Amino acid sequence: MVKQWRFPDDAQKVRWGLSSEQYVNKAVRNIECKLAKIDQWLTSRTSTPMSSEYWLDLSALLNDDHAHYYQNLIGILCWMIELGCVDIHVDVAMLARFLVQPHEGHLQQAFHISAYLKAHNKSMWYSMI
Repeated sequence: MVKQWRFPDDAQKVRWGLSSEQYVNKAVRNIECKLAKIDQWLTSRTSTPMSSEYWLDLSALLNDDHAHYYQNLIGILCWMIELGCVDIHVDVAMLARFLVQPHEGHLQQAFHISAYLKAHNKSMWYSMI
């Protein structure tokens, strides 16, 4: 989304910026629709992109369909980083290491990052043009 604004210190000068807010909101809605089909939902209370239980994942490997969905989800999260959501960069990079053999816990962490983005959608970065 392209946005125009003026700062109080220099009201004569118009500034333009780009935001990832629309893309992030739409991506999160798509994830919620996918989860609703299996009677799950994103958590509403998350203050960090990564859950504290992540560090040791001993869950089962994902089947082929879920692994493919996980790979797509990581791609979407990477694109969000490119659009300015730099606060999830390290966490997505950690999850991207498991693209070949993702576990159920990795998919849950990707959902947790999505829930974080849903709760913090007003903190998107604006790139000045």
